[in-house]
Amino acid sequence: MRSKPHKKDCKSKESVSTEKKRVELLEQTEKLVNNWEALKQRGIDVETQQKTLGFSRATYYRKRKLLQDLRDGIMPPSKRPKHVRMACWTASQEDLAQIP
Repeated sequence: MRSKPHKKDCKSKESVSTEKKRVELLEQTEKLVNNWEALKQRGIDVETQQKTLGFSRATYYRKRKLLQDLRDGIMPPSKRPKHVRMACWTASQEDLAQIP
């Protein structure tokens, strides 16, 4: 039977609020999309845009969709794994791991 680690033993650092993350991501994405669109309005071809900005046309369209979702208040899905390893061992696990 598995036992969960004690919360006081395995405290994680407090994460930044979701709203703050959303605002930071929104600002970064807006900058990339605006730079792409500014070059496009000047009549610069796509290959030059890609070389200048350092990302592809597909990335631009992904960022543009992300920007629209962020403006609508939709956060992108988390990239965190669904199952993470335990941060620390329980007392019973430590007893099993000790060499007699």
